[in-house]
Amino acid sequence: MGHERRRPPSGGEGLTLLSPRHLAYLGDAVYELHVRKRLLTEAVTVEQLHREKVSKVKASAQAAALRQLMPGLTEHEADLVRRARNLKTAVPRNASVADYRHSTAFEALIGHLYLQEDFVRLAELLAEVDAFMDRTQDSSPLTPLPRGGELKENL
Repeated sequence: MGHERRRPPSGGEGLTLLSPRHLAYLGDAVYELHVRKRLLTEAVTVEQLHREKVSKVKASAQAAALRQLMPGLTEHEADLVRRARNLKTAVPRNASVADYRHSTAFEALIGHLYLQEDFVRLAELLAEVDAFMDRTQDSSPLTPLPRGGELKENL
């Protein structure tokens, strides 16, 4: 008697039926996990990790990353990005409409590559995004923990 969930058909045909919004939903998680994993190489506090993560996954940073990637995208990837960018969605107060739409398109691209299991292409694009983010990092550099990994409070 409950609501029955629609499941996409198994195999590659189901993936093409997913909307760009669904791809962006997955791409958001994939990209955030990528950023978190990359940041764990730093010996810093969790609070610093969080601030650094937010600076990389916020809409304006993802929009800038997508603009950097656009010239090198395949025709299929660029078409997906255009469709996702043109979605009509509510925009959070802390992002511009343009940045939010571009960040949604970026996430849809990441989600698409992940679902297609095109991990080589996904790794290529994420490496390019990482290099771009490293060059244009707008937050202060991470401050490593003192030796021993313990923080000393200033009293």
